[in-house]
Amino acid sequence: KEEMYAKGIRRMKDADLSLVEGNKIQYAQIMADRANGLFVDKLALKRWYSLIESDPAIFLDFEWDVYAVPPYEGMKPLSVLPFQYSMHILNQGKITHKEYLGQGDCRKTFIEHLLKDLPKKGKIYAYNALGAEMLRIKELAEQFPEYKKPLLKINARMVDLSLPFESGLIYDLKMRGYYSLKTLSKIVDHRHSYKELDVSHGLEAIIAHRRYAYTTEIEPKRKLRAELLEYCAMDTRELMKVYLWLGKKSRE
Repeated sequence: KEEMYAKGIRRMKDADLSLVEGNKIQYAQIMADRANGLFVDKLALKRWYSLIESDPAIFLDFEWDVYAVPPYEGMKPLSVLPFQYSMHILNQGKITHKEYLGQGDCRKTFIEHLLKDLPKKGKIYAYNALGAEMLRIKELAEQFPEYKKPLLKINARMVDLSLPFESGLIYDLKMRGYYSLKTLSKIVDHRHSYKELDVSHGLEAIIAHRRYAYTTEIEPKRKLRAELLEYCAMDTRELMKVYLWLGKKSRE
């Protein structure tokens, strides 16, 4: 990088590829600049999408809290407690939405609602699934062995929609080096923004849920519930848009 800068190179599109480390994301960034903003490894993306495309397609997102001191049976220090999920289901062009929000030790009811709401067929899509939803499901399977088999079947159907971005199959300069779902949502559909929400990111969701759990007044509790549900629903709605956008780009 310093050598290229010393040569007067200021834009990625002018980079000397012989001086680049050679990872796929760097290549995608350079090629996106050369292509006026968007790079797509068309053959690779088409192949990947053909393997993960599904009807019905299920889009899933969890919210959870972490406790330094385990408050409930079966939890260890720094254990994670999932308290909410949103699920958008795309089936033959029709969209349905399922959701759950618990409080206290809601792990068992979380599992029961999740197993009830999930369609029996179809791939399940999450963003950063390997480090988030799949890990949470594995933890729940260990804490509640009576549900282990159906829970691990969920993981077997899971697809991580962050993979084409982290692998450099597709890159838009507007990403500016970031690959979060919130970043992608601005590119795929700029009409909507998380900034419009009262709860706009995961930490705010945790704080709102803690307040929700200890609030007894009806109206403030109702408002907190609505804010939490709106935030989590937006995650899966935007995830569905990213999935459809990737499908469109794979066919162009």
